Amino acid sequence: MSRRYGELAEETGYHAGHWRKLTAFYPSPGVLSERTHLYVASQLTPGEMHPEADEDLQPQIIEWKQVVAWALDGTIRDAKTLVAVLLWDKLQASGGR
Repeated sequence: MSRRYGELAEETGYHAGHWRKLTAFYPSPGVLSERTHLYVASQLTPGEMHPEADEDLQPQIIEWKQVVAWALDGTIRDAKTLVAVLLWDKLQASGGR
């Protein structure tokens, strides 16, 4: 099983029936060669979480409008999350690609 599929189930308990790749990007191209891949998971079914011992996770379902507002007002500060939220929101507003 691919790592990206395992992370969703591990950290949220959800399993996806469909994956869509949004993009891949270099978070810090002048410094690192790390490439980040972003996916949207859909057709979700709930299951049991299996977090690692050092992970204290409490997933919550948030309305999409609120997530976008948090991205815009600085509540969300993680670059990968910002790219994912704003790109997905723009794609949905423009009818996808």
